[in-house]
Amino acid sequence: MFIPLIKCPTCGHTGRPGEVNFNSTSGSEGHFVHCSCGTSESGKVGLSVGRSAEIKFSRKFDVIGETILVPYGTEGFGFYVKELYVGRDKMRILSSIWTTGETVQMGIDPAATIPVQPVEVGWSVCGLVDTDRLPTWRLHFYSAIIQHRNGLYRPSLLDYAVSFEVFLEAFLREKLTAKLGETTSDYLVRKVWRVEERAKELLELSSGKRFSDRSDVYQPWDEDVRQIRNRLSHGEIIPLSHADVEKAHQAVYQAIRWVSALQPAA
Repeated sequence: MFIPLIKCPTCGHTGRPGEVNFNSTSGSEGHFVHCSCGTSESGKVGLSVGRSAEIKFSRKFDVIGETILVPYGTEGFGFYVKELYVGRDKMRILSSIWTTGETVQMGIDPAATIPVQPVEVGWSVCGLVDTDRLPTWRLHFYSAIIQHRNGLYRPSLLDYAVSFEVFLEAFLREKLTAKLGETTSDYLVRKVWRVEERAKELLELSSGKRFSDRSDVYQPWDEDVRQIRNRLSHGEIIPLSHADVEKAHQAVYQAIRWVSALQPAA
């Protein structure tokens, strides 16, 4: 499926997932992307066993979503590295080694395998900066990613659903205001408040297209997001899995990309 260019709301840079300066915090380049203007940083640091190291970020994050630490060249011994604390502008990591049951049975002395030289540790931190300038839908989308990663599947799906609803209203207000004026735009958005009706009537009025015109985008959103969102919002307890929320992630991602590429109706 064609994915239109994505524009970073902070610096204005455009690109597509996987291109230079557009990285994914969820681990695969097909997921929600963050521009290199400050939402992710990475580097390497030397760390001796039993020591700690402070890593300073080049700029202060408003929100830290994930940190990743990867030691290199540690074959033959159990090297453990973990965050001691993570702040908005820096973090401190520390290291240790552990003895497995296998090494004990083999009579291997862990002390004999401790490297003399510091171990190279790759680090990466992902988060948000300038949150007061970011659109609200993006904050909901990011929140959904974090909830998803932490196993809070129902809150995550609700955040994904809200992110599209907030995005759609902002999109419609902008396009309708340009076409009909602010007063009429505000009246229409207030009158047509159900998201499924907005995605049909108001989207057609603003762009000449209904969301349902693109069935391969509309169907996943309707089934994997909207219907489940409605059931959750009415108090139904639905057991959701990682795969269920991943479907919601992809459905909302593609929906936002498709709608954002629509041109104003003549």
